[in-house]
Amino acid sequence: MKRILLVIISISIFVQLFAQGKIHVMVWADTQGKFGIANSCKQTINYFEYDLLPDLRQYSGMTVEFYPVIGSEFTKGDILNTINRLSTSNYDVILFYYDGHGGNKGKDNYPTFAFNGYSSGPRAGLGEVYYSLKAKPHRLLLCLANACNKEENNRYESINNGTNSYRTHKSPKAERYKELFREYEGTLLMASSRKGQKSYGNTGEISFFGQAFSRALHEEVNKTTKANWNNIINATYAYTKKAANDNGKLQEPIYNSTLKQLTVVKRTPISTSKSGVASKFGTFTDRRDGKTYKTVKIGTQTWMAENVAYDTNSGCWIHDLEKYGYLYNWETAMQVCPTGWHLPSDFEWQTLIDYLGGAELAGEKLKSSTGWKLHRGKNYGNNESGFSALPGSSVSYDGWFSLEGDGGWWSSTEDGIGANSRCIDYYNRRVKHMQYSKLTGFSVRCIKD
Repeated sequence: MKRILLVIISISIFVQLFAQGKIHVMVWADTQGKFGIANSCKQTINYFEYDLLPDLRQYSGMTVEFYPVIGSEFTKGDILNTINRLSTSNYDVILFYYDGHGGNKGKDNYPTFAFNGYSSGPRAGLGEVYYSLKAKPHRLLLCLANACNKEENNRYESINNGTNSYRTHKSPKAERYKELFREYEGTLLMASSRKGQKSYGNTGEISFFGQAFSRALHEEVNKTTKANWNNIINATYAYTKKAANDNGKLQEPIYNSTLKQLTVVKRTPISTSKSGVASKFGTFTDRRDGKTYKTVKIGTQTWMAENVAYDTNSGCWIHDLEKYGYLYNWETAMQVCPTGWHLPSDFEWQTLIDYLGGAELAGEKLKSSTGWKLHRGKNYGNNESGFSALPGSSVSYDGWFSLEGDGGWWSSTEDGIGANSRCIDYYNRRVKHMQYSKLTGFSVRCIKD
């Protein structure tokens, strides 16, 4: 006789992952800058070093590392070297903040940085920094900059109009910091002003944008309700715009965000048999076409144990529907999972892979024990997980099938103009983390909401 036990899914996996993860705080501030910016940048460094970092270390439950680039080190070479030397993992948080002069060379809507206050000479764009950091392994990337975003030869402008306190003196709630820095994934790119605008601040104080971000963050971690990055983004925009408007100026931050909350802990009924062994396999019927899929619970996640085989009429290819399902381009893959399921993110893929022993070993446990080519007489698949991965191959952006004994599955996580995937070859035990054009055709495995 089966009985249903209401249990809390073990969070030991997540605790282990977050314990491994770090928060990397990178602050570039022109503390020797010209035209009145130096004191403001020094206040920015003080805020991070003596206010935010101690809170992060005390309340986030993660290791925090600090990489300030200031004073004579504030050069393009030193700054880019700091990025190149940065060593991160898929569980890490990267928080980048620039405070200094800037302009816009017309390449995109985001500012370029001017080092030591010079309008000519070496430059680095916020977009360049963002994509360099995004190429690093991470779970959460926050990339912010306070700089003018106007054409060349424009300077940060100080306003002699008193002060604007950036925070209240309350003790933050530890769980709010954990929610923000341990339970989110994705990226945020945010600049203090739109293209064609200057950035402002009170003389000797943190910039309006810096004060707005600090205030918004501090208000969010003092709430009694669950913390949300969208609240911080919206409040930073509103506070910056109001501060500038109160001083007769126009300044509107711009941003692009893919931040979303992870489901870390939830209550789920676990079906158990008389012997107490949890039921691992199940089925799901897609109401759209009546097809029934096998499902498998691996760790805390429930996956489809077959590739999606739903005909979308466009954005899909087929070479053996019964065995491999359809291959989909990324845009179609993002829409193809049925209600109650979704295309897994990079973090969800990594959670699965880590549960199965890491990227070097997980492929063997994910592969079906049959259906793969042998390599020198050896089969590198045992399907220990029940995932039943098969070599569905891929389709290139120009329509060519690759039928060489490999399999690829889309992730929902974008990477520049492409998107991430997980790939498995027939000749080893490895799972590869790869980036491809969104026009490529890969298999889709859905994960339960």
